[in-house]
Amino acid sequence: MSFLGASLEMSTDVIDDFWDILQDYVWEIPILPLTSMDFQLFKQFGWPCGLI
Repeated sequence: MSFLGASLEMSTDVIDDFWDILQDYVWEIPILPLTSMDFQLFKQFGWPCGLI
């Protein structure tokens, strides 16, 4: 959750609340290719969290 909070500039409490509301939707939406912005944010915030 710290990856999402950092990349979206939101507290982890807010991210936890959003996840409670949106988790079913997130798992059911079609998978789309990453945009260049997605990749940049993942590299900036995800790689330091060990998400590769």
